[in-house]
Amino acid sequence: MPPRLVKLFVQANSTFQGNAVADTTTTVTPVASRYVAIVDAGMVTTGETNISVASFEDDAGNPATVLPVPGTNVFVNVYVNGVLQQGSLTVLTTTNVRIGAEVLSGVPVVIESVQTTAISTSTINTGSLVIDTTVET
Repeated sequence: MPPRLVKLFVQANSTFQGNAVADTTTTVTPVASRYVAIVDAGMVTTGETNISVASFEDDAGNPATVLPVPGTNVFVNVYVNGVLQQGSLTVLTTTNVRIGAEVLSGVPVVIESVQTTAISTSTINTGSLVIDTTVET
């Protein structure tokens, strides 16, 4: 018979007594961004208005290079002439906003996005927790 590895068998049993108290703090931070464009006649076609990213400026007046889109922890609102629009009326991509209506020339369109981040920290106090372990061989 060939040799076999002999392994040590150990069984451990533990009992826990006492309390563990957890304290969690969560901080949610919203970051808002706004982009504005003024509609011109070239953006309006039959039944809709298409505005490219190049027509938008950010809060600081800089040309926009990408538009916000809804996603995880991000919501986006579209305002036409200062009025919040229904979500089903607009289609947003990173390069274009399509509004399912003809918007008059000279009317401002504002895209507002809010991205939230959350950071949680937890402290667990195990001051009164007792663990007894018995090892049997």
